Amino acid sequence: KDESVKRLVFLTVLSAFTPTPINLFLKGESSIGKTYNVIQSLQFFDEEISKKHVWLLGGLSPTALVHSKADFIDSQGYVVDWADKPSREKVKQELRDFYHGTDTKITRERVKNHLQQGNKEWDKRISEGHYEVDLTDKILVFLDAPHIETFNRLRPILSHDAEEISYRFTDKTGRGRLQTTHVVIKGWPATIFCSSEETFVKDLATRSFNVTPETSKAKLSAALDVTAEKRVNPWKFDRDEKWVKLESYLRWWVRAVKDYRCLVPYARELKELFPLYGARVMRDFDHFLTLIEVAALFRFCQRPLIKRGREKIVLATFEDFGTI
Repeated sequence: KDESVKRLVFLTVLSAFTPTPINLFLKGESSIGKTYNVIQSLQFFDEEISKKHVWLLGGLSPTALVHSKADFIDSQGYVVDWADKPSREKVKQELRDFYHGTDTKITRERVKNHLQQGNKEWDKRISEGHYEVDLTDKILVFLDAPHIETFNRLRPILSHDAEEISYRFTDKTGRGRLQTTHVVIKGWPATIFCSSEETFVKDLATRSFNVTPETSKAKLSAALDVTAEKRVNPWKFDRDEKWVKLESYLRWWVRAVKDYRCLVPYARELKELFPLYGARVMRDFDHFLTLIEVAALFRFCQRPLIKRGREKIVLATFEDFGTI
């Protein structure tokens, strides 16, 4: 019964791979299908795409975000593999390989000197580096409300105010000492909040779509029918041919859509029909047009196409407007 919810969730998920990702807030009491609608929609992505692009998150603190999702970038812009840190055994092996076939002896003093030089270069590489969380092409699903500090850090990203934000916080080292950690968050993700926290409803009101799953008796009865049917005939819910085709299409689409952008030829006419209910209408209208663009990009092979130099521009049709 949650037709509008399903469409919004699916388009939000797809928007992660377009120039203007969407934020969606599912609000309402517990057990009405907020998380269920999201998880079901995500099942059409195969395991490879899900692992790379979908983050299912619980309550998330800033330090947890960094330690679980960040790469460390060195002074040259390369991702640091901590396994590359110099060690005595590595230095010995490097010297053996370098002097292989010669009479040069691998002395303790030679190993010590090379290790000291390696550690000096390593420390310089690390001291000028920073942690980086790249949210480009990511789908962030907050199953629980994130830590308020995490939300505040992400707010400029959710608002699309900046493509990159930098901040520092104090963190503990493995030895219990305090150190300042430099973090850069970059890219605009698609985000879905399944929390019923009223604080986030207010803060995200003009930055996202807000939708509530249905709670009618007809919907509740239909949900019980599905639960019963799964116990009686679970094979009915196996992946069918349509499921496999959609999964295959999405696997191709997330890469192919990067070459296209979208225009809404009838945006002026829609503007005349859009109700002027307050200042937030400026953001809401922009978000509404974004939904139409995502719907059109999902079917870009079936839409009119304009080539402008190297640009490939998809034209949204009234069918895409009708999808919303």
